[in-house]
Amino acid sequence: MNLIVLIISAIGVWVAWVFNRLVMLRNRSTNQWNQIDVMLKRRHDLTKQLETVVKAYTDFEAQTLERVTKARTTAEFESDPAKMAKTEGELSSALASMFVVAENYPQLKANALAGQLMEQLTQSEEQIRFDRQFYNDCVLKYENFRRSFPTVMIAGGFGFREGEYFGEKSKIEN
Repeated sequence: MNLIVLIISAIGVWVAWVFNRLVMLRNRSTNQWNQIDVMLKRRHDLTKQLETVVKAYTDFEAQTLERVTKARTTAEFESDPAKMAKTEGELSSALASMFVVAENYPQLKANALAGQLMEQLTQSEEQIRFDRQFYNDCVLKYENFRRSFPTVMIAGGFGFREGEYFGEKSKIEN
């Protein structure tokens, strides 16, 4: 009788440990996603401010500015991580084009606010790349633990869903 109680207690402790570990890994991923979200919102705000500054230069290429505005607007309203990665990539490309075009406008380059905003956007891009990598690492740890045997039995029973990477899903699936 004591052996049965001991075995049941050990299984209960193990299930509680697995559950708590899954919660911790999921929460770490969620927290890191929130960090990315903050940086993306900052990037969108900086982009909006830069658009306003650039519009003051009436001879600036309208097509480039429209591309940036459209990409920013699309990115602001996306919530799915895979789709968000795509729209944010399009915004990065549009901003890079705008930075290249801005090089041809000495007055714009001389504008202190425009330079400051471009520098802040560049810093934001670097932070987003770092946060994205860290987030995807958190999701990988969560997924490795969630999908491993025998944890997968506990995870499924308690409704722990698949983590979403920020970017395209891995092509290697079972």
